[in-house]
Amino acid sequence: MAAGRVSDEAIGWYLALLRDTSTMANEIKAGPRIITLRGMNESILLPHALLASISTPVYFLWGEEDPFGGADIARAFTAYIPNSQLEIMPGAGHAPWMDDPDYAAASVMRWLS
Repeated sequence: MAAGRVSDEAIGWYLALLRDTSTMANEIKAGPRIITLRGMNESILLPHALLASISTPVYFLWGEEDPFGGADIARAFTAYIPNSQLEIMPGAGHAPWMDDPDYAAASVMRWLS
């Protein structure tokens, strides 16, 4: 498995979603600016106190090679959530379920059982 390995069909589907529907325009209008010229928009991040108040168990399957933040970012983020479990998926990018669907499904099933 290689980070970013996505099938031609998946790329075609995603491009069609962005090009042939109003999805991208709606996303841009509705959502806050995540990235600014100065980097990450800190005003949209969830406060640490809010993350610490989450009592429901949460499982994170995080791609080791996520271009938005790899393992170090994942560990820093999940450290604030008391009942969280983090698994770093080797070689995966931002969408680990697309990089290796079988691995992702097995990991989630292990956690759920």
